[in-house]
Amino acid sequence: MDTTGNTEDGNREQVPDIAGELKRIFNKKIRNNRSVFVLLVSFAVVFSVWFLKQVQNGYVISAQIMPVYVNTPPGYTSQELSSRTVAVTVDMDGFNMLSYMLGKRRAEIDVNKVVEQAHGRHFWIPSKYPSMLSAAILSSDKLKTVSSDTIFLNMGDEVVKKVPVELSDIKTEYRPGYGTFEKVRIIPSQVKIIGTPEEVSAVDAVQLPPLSYRGLSAPVEDTVALPLPDGLRHARIEPERVVVAFSVKPYTEGEMTLAIRAVNVPRGYKVKFFPSKVKVRYRVSVDDYPRLSESDFSITADMSHTDPSSRIIYPKAVSFAPFVGQVTIMPERVEYLYRKE
Repeated sequence: MDTTGNTEDGNREQVPDIAGELKRIFNKKIRNNRSVFVLLVSFAVVFSVWFLKQVQNGYVISAQIMPVYVNTPPGYTSQELSSRTVAVTVDMDGFNMLSYMLGKRRAEIDVNKVVEQAHGRHFWIPSKYPSMLSAAILSSDKLKTVSSDTIFLNMGDEVVKKVPVELSDIKTEYRPGYGTFEKVRIIPSQVKIIGTPEEVSAVDAVQLPPLSYRGLSAPVEDTVALPLPDGLRHARIEPERVVVAFSVKPYTEGEMTLAIRAVNVPRGYKVKFFPSKVKVRYRVSVDDYPRLSESDFSITADMSHTDPSSRIIYPKAVSFAPFVGQVTIMPERVEYLYRKE
């Protein structure tokens, strides 16, 4: 026996006829109930008459007008001058509501007629030119108010901002026995960004291009051109070039045995380490080796980072002389024991 077909027929019979059920309820509860039906029809008619009357009487609605600038300076588009809109209110025929709600209205603004200048900035005040803005309003409507906000225009006005120069990526390879243990210097470390207020305000730093140096055995002083940050069309950098410098010297390796200093020890306790001292290995230039001493290193064990289930801690070189590099500690971990004071 084919039970599958029967099951499918049964499922189809159980699907409720929602549309039919709603129609049955409407006919039974509302349409056949004359008083309720008449009440609903009357309400719909009254509401329609009220709505049409309100629409016909007109509304005051807020809208946005997008200025389209004409007679712009050479090299500038309307969008580049300013993308700000003008807020207005319109006394309108209610039937025109959708035309203002769907998108922005546009009005041509002649730069030569509206632009003003003060303190090195170009701007215009929309509230002074309602006739130009009215071109964006339907002929049956009336421009009621215009925002008094000032709109600044990007017309070559220049401001100056100092920003740091930063390394983005630097790769170095040294000849055997040579290295550097000092930070890379950038000279000057800050430059001026000069350009329009809109562009300059978006720049917080200037990134050097990726740099690569190989086979180094002598100090480096490299003059590097600064790239203009992305998106800047009307700006410049002064100076246009900086010097990237770092020392390269022959190095030697050294070793010291230093005591571990405990920090963040629980109150009322003291700590004993096993072993109590560790060997510190490092690289330093041959010239700087004689002036290096134990006071140039600080080896600590932070007791706030211990695992209660373990008696192991890893000492760290939290500070050392700036001319020292590749510091390692042996052994990497030590045991500890708390004792009450």
